[in-house]
Amino acid sequence: MSSAKWAGKNSGRGPAPGVNSRRRRELSDDQVAEIKDAFSIFDTNGSGRIEAREFKMVLKALGFDPSTDEMYSIMSAVDKEGHGTVSFDDYFKIVKAKILDRDPMEEIAKAFKLFADVNTGTISLKDLRRVADELGEVISDEELAEMIKEADRDNDGVVSEAEFMKIMRKSNLF
Repeated sequence: MSSAKWAGKNSGRGPAPGVNSRRRRELSDDQVAEIKDAFSIFDTNGSGRIEAREFKMVLKALGFDPSTDEMYSIMSAVDKEGHGTVSFDDYFKIVKAKILDRDPMEEIAKAFKLFADVNTGTISLKDLRRVADELGEVISDEELAEMIKEADRDNDGVVSEAEFMKIMRKSNLF
């Protein structure tokens, strides 16, 4: 069982508004597709533009929680005409930059917390079963046990945060 079970180029014009440019790598094809799909859900009339409030909802759906000040700053930069809308091109540049700006270690730590038992601070077979069930994933206990075994370097039957970090870094998902 692979560790994957656990889990664009800079234009040269600088980062999108409200985005720190300290990290750069490329988006995967899946990420590009997810960004496009999220936009198209809200661009119901096919105009190539979405409203500011919809843009904020898309950002939340993609895992971001922009403050009112951040949204104001972004909209001031991209909506020069004051229509309260964002074009697909501006949307894509902003979302791409925000995704590329994420700290992979911080994202892995957040993911660990979603899986881990709050009392033990580890991931057990029971925890994986809970997450799989919550996500509606059909995965056998044998597959889940294999995932634990693959990540459990000290053979204590659970996955610690350090073990989780190691397997996730190795997976190239982050």
